[in-house]
Amino acid sequence: MSDAGKIRYNIQGLAIDFPAPTFAHCVATVQVEHLIPLTPDMNVVIETTSEMRTLTLP
Repeated sequence: MSDAGKIRYNIQGLAIDFPAPTFAHCVATVQVEHLIPLTPDMNVVIETTSEMRTLTLP
């Protein structure tokens, strides 16, 4: 994305927790500068859960 660096944002919060031994859960809250003139800034919440598995070789 060539325009990704042109968007101004402020990180409002970041939380990471581990609900199980193989899961990581992350929530990030950011305020993004308006993309369209005369519109207010946007509050964006991004949430992701990742699972990790390991393989044991004999």
